[in-house]
Amino acid sequence: MKLSKYEVGKRYGKAIFELAAENDCLAQTHQELLELKSIFEKMPEIGLLLTDVRLDTTKKQAIVDVLTKDCSNLVKESAQVIFENSRFVEFPYIVDSFTKLYNEEFAILEGTVITAVPLSAQQKAKLEEKILAKFGLKSAELKEVVDPSIIGGVIVEANHQVIDGSLKTQLENIKAKLL
Repeated sequence: MKLSKYEVGKRYGKAIFELAAENDCLAQTHQELLELKSIFEKMPEIGLLLTDVRLDTTKKQAIVDVLTKDCSNLVKESAQVIFENSRFVEFPYIVDSFTKLYNEEFAILEGTVITAVPLSAQQKAKLEEKILAKFGLKSAELKEVVDPSIIGGVIVEANHQVIDGSLKTQLENIKAKLL
């Protein structure tokens, strides 16, 4: 049975997470994986290139070596296993899976905050405090997105939930009730 890219990501991500936990290097491994993932996001053809049967294995190995030259042994060895099993197309999913486990381990909330205008540092800190209290976590990594179409208020997307406090939605709800 062929595994989906998500299942592959879960398996490899969990294995790398467990190795990093055993070696007490979760933070370093997480950072290195995120850096590698950003390369794959900027140049998605790398994953395809590393799994292309037409390209010579030594050339593909050289690419892996260059990508991981500044990484710890754990990340280098993990990348080697991923390469040998032709799973670099799934690399972003592997990192996502690792990140999910990392965030669970350290009670980190990862999410998006959508506002009509940019938030001040004080507003962002207050909003983060309220969001952490709602979800019962210790820290947050919130990506801020400005979308003037929401008119005002805020939309929070985190932990597979959407909390919509936008003025646009409130106006649409009032309109629906009146009509």
